[in-house]
Amino acid sequence: MEISDFISITVTDLETDPVDVNPRIPRGLASVPDSMHIRPAAPKPNLIFRGGVSMLLGFFHLLTLNIRFFSWAKEQIFGTCPQKELYRMLHQIAQKGNLREIEKFLEKHSGKPLPAGYLFSEFLKIPEVHLHFSDILQGANICLEGDRGAFCQRWRQHPNCYKRLSSHKYQGDECFAIDHILFWVDPEGNTRFQFENSPLRGVLSAIEHAIDYLRYRRDNEQQGVVGISPHTEDFCLKIKLDSNRFI
Repeated sequence: MEISDFISITVTDLETDPVDVNPRIPRGLASVPDSMHIRPAAPKPNLIFRGGVSMLLGFFHLLTLNIRFFSWAKEQIFGTCPQKELYRMLHQIAQKGNLREIEKFLEKHSGKPLPAGYLFSEFLKIPEVHLHFSDILQGANICLEGDRGAFCQRWRQHPNCYKRLSSHKYQGDECFAIDHILFWVDPEGNTRFQFENSPLRGVLSAIEHAIDYLRYRRDNEQQGVVGISPHTEDFCLKIKLDSNRFI
C-alpha cells in the first residue's frame, strides 16, 4: 500500500466517524458528572391506597382535635419543646452547608442536660454525618455503614434510652429511642437511626405518632423533626464510616 492510499483511507475514516474528530462530544447521561450519584427515593403508593389513608387521617384528626388544642395551649403557656428548637436551629445552619458553623453549633450545645446535648456531643465524633444534617433532621433513615453497631451500643447506655417496638428490620428484637431519635442495628450489623417528629411516649405523643405513621403510609415519606424525607428504610442514606477510628 502506498502512502497516498493510507492518507485517503485515514481521511475517509475521519469523515464517517465524528467521534474520532471530537471525542469530547457528550454522549447521553454518562457525560453528566452527577448522573451516577443520584440518591434513591422511595416511590409513592398508588392513588387508591393514598385516598383511603387520607380519609382515615381526616377521621383521626377529628377525634384528636381537642387533644391538639390542649397541646397548643400548653405550648403557649409553657413554651415550645426546647429539644425541637435546638434541632430547628441546627437544621437552619445545615441548610447553608457551612461545615465550620455546624461544628461550632454542635460544640456550643454538646453536653447540655437535654438528650439533644448528648446527641450533639456524639455527632461531633462522626464528622461524616455533618453534611447530611439537613436530611437527617427531616427524618431520613440513616445507615452508618461499617460501624458494626458501635453507636447503637453506645447510645443505648444513655439514661433516657428506652426499648421500643417498631416496624423496622432490626437484630435481636431490639430497637431503642432517646427522645426524638430512634435507632437500632440492622440485619447487616450497621447502626440505623432516624429523627421522628413525635416520640412514642405518653398518650398525647402516641396519638401524634400515630398520625405521623399514617402520613408516612399515605405518602411513603419519613416524618422528621423539621420536615419530611423520601429516604425510607429501603431507600436510606448510607454514610460510610472508618470503623477503625472508634472500634
